[in-house]
Amino acid sequence: MIREAVAKDLDVIATLEKSIFDNPYSTEQISKDMASGKVRVIEHDGLVVGYITYTHVADEAEIERIAVNSMYRKMGLGTILLMHALQELKEYGVCKVFLEVKKQNTPARQLYLKCGFKPISERKKYYHDGSDAIIFVNNLEVQ
Repeated sequence: MIREAVAKDLDVIATLEKSIFDNPYSTEQISKDMASGKVRVIEHDGLVVGYITYTHVADEAEIERIAVNSMYRKMGLGTILLMHALQELKEYGVCKVFLEVKKQNTPARQLYLKCGFKPISERKKYYHDGSDAIIFVNNLEVQ
């Protein structure tokens, strides 16, 4: 089940954030994102096991974070979460969705390609550890 994140999800999201990302968002930032309604969680057997955050302005959006607990990977939950967000963004009238990913993050890159994203550029030494980023875009067909 996918739903909007609520206050009781904050600790789980913050824990996932710290376990997955080299430069995790603070609990305050996550709380702020939740308050603005741009965080969705996915549950498996009643437990929050992943989340996605995004922003959108006019007809463009950016996927900021997508994460699935390592114990629940390879189950298609990331795909379900991303496709749900894309559908939701399409309903908001978004035409283009952008995201960036570390060049060496092959599993994430494969997910994005599978979900209709195309690489459009590269940013050298984009991340704090000196890693390069690949910028992807998905051109949605608005209904």
